[in-house]
Amino acid sequence: MTDLSRYMNRNKLDARHQVPGEKAHLLLHYYDISYTKDRVVDDIPVAVRSKMSQTLYLDMVSRVHLFKGCSEDFLSQIVVKLHEEFFLPGEVILEQGTVVDQIYIVARGCLEEVATGEGGSEEIISELLPYDIVGDVAVVCNIPQPYTVRVSELCSLLRIDKQSLTSILQIYVKDSRQILSNLLEGKETGSRGKELESDITYLIARQEAELVLGVNNAAYHGDLFRLKGLISAGADPSKPDYDGRTALVCELSVAASRGFEDIGQSYPTRSKRHA
Repeated sequence: MTDLSRYMNRNKLDARHQVPGEKAHLLLHYYDISYTKDRVVDDIPVAVRSKMSQTLYLDMVSRVHLFKGCSEDFLSQIVVKLHEEFFLPGEVILEQGTVVDQIYIVARGCLEEVATGEGGSEEIISELLPYDIVGDVAVVCNIPQPYTVRVSELCSLLRIDKQSLTSILQIYVKDSRQILSNLLEGKETGSRGKELESDITYLIARQEAELVLGVNNAAYHGDLFRLKGLISAGADPSKPDYDGRTALVCELSVAASRGFEDIGQSYPTRSKRHA
């Protein structure tokens, strides 16, 4: 807390003037908690830290619309990568038109989404409350941030960076598809909504194509471990690739001829599950 006080004094950021009354004390209190927690957490073993993150954040993350219907294993990986941050009223979290590499979940407080016009005019699009999420569309769809996100009142946000999220999505394929479906379900109306729907539909199709190629490649090289992993993650070995080949009909025979007869054991599991 002493460090924060010195920083504010050095930069003439007197909490009594910048943040009125009770909120100034809250800011110092939150900073003290966050700073102390970060120092303590750094000394805790990773396994214990993971359990702590699940206790603190799993319930909240499971209520976020973007993660609706996702597996508990996937959510457990997400919460481990979360970092809690505090922001003052008036602070801009994300700026319209910029490249975004962070996603934020609102834990406490209130923010607003603002559309900025050509002449600098502003229009408040929506109010963001606990369990809302920002930056998700820009990060998942790889597009510029559609709106500016600004803090209305002192808030606590849970942040996960794009690289961590992307790495988790690559492993949990089924949950990745669920997230895209959730984005599509919650899309805006009007021309912007149609544009977003087109982006998401393209991403779903590309993901399906990459999965099919991955399965065929694993079957061709006799990579039983990877093949089982892809199928358990949601890949369908009966789907053809761009050339009409499937792992079941084409690549399985190639793999078997090379001495990987046991690779066929991976396929019935998937077939029975979808029978």
